[in-house]
Amino acid sequence: MRSVNCSGLSYVEVLLAVVLLAVCLVPVLESLQPAVLGTSVSETHVQNQLRMQSRFEEVMAESFSALEAAATAAGSPTVATGYSDAPGTEDRLLVYIGAYDGDNDDGDDNPFSDTDADLLWVRVAMENSGHVRESLVNRY
Repeated sequence: MRSVNCSGLSYVEVLLAVVLLAVCLVPVLESLQPAVLGTSVSETHVQNQLRMQSRFEEVMAESFSALEAAATAAGSPTVATGYSDAPGTEDRLLVYIGAYDGDNDDGDDNPFSDTDADLLWVRVAMENSGHVRESLVNRY
């Protein structure tokens, strides 16, 4: 009897390996799909955050008198000022400015009543989202 030395794979073994890889590859690719889709959502979120931060810094760089004039023109800290984006703008940024009661002399815990002459509240918010930046600005 003669023994046969087989070195290599038969066609059946190669075909079986290819089928097994193809079957296992489908779930792997499907598991990566949310990550690929999440990338565009994350990119939009980051761009909106950067836009909001940029607008916030622009407003904070304005002089106190310009901010005070914008607050007076708005008439109320709940009314968006002229620093806001135009209505209908996608991912609209709203800028609110109002006089602020920093010392709470009247004791009512309302930061917008009995306001201090040299203190303003600035808020930049993205419409219909929870993204907000706010700070206080003083005259000096």
